[in-house]
Amino acid sequence: AAGQLLRAGGARAPPAEAAAEGMAAAEKALALDESLAEGHAAVGTLLCLRGDLARGIASLERAIERNPGLAAA
Repeated sequence: AAGQLLRAGGARAPPAEAAAEGMAAAEKALALDESLAEGHAAVGTLLCLRGDLARGIASLERAIERNPGLAAA
């Protein structure tokens, strides 16, 4: 998911396309392992970028609960 954000930031893909790919990757990772702090952080970041702050912050808080030292959260 983080790689998709970098693709968008580097103008390698349209931002909407990269965000959709990033969300799909993060959701797939969480489907495989709900405890992944990185997955929750990616979902939270993407939701916040979409303007869904309540859900985005909740996801970022889940990331912090799972790994308080995660810089992305």
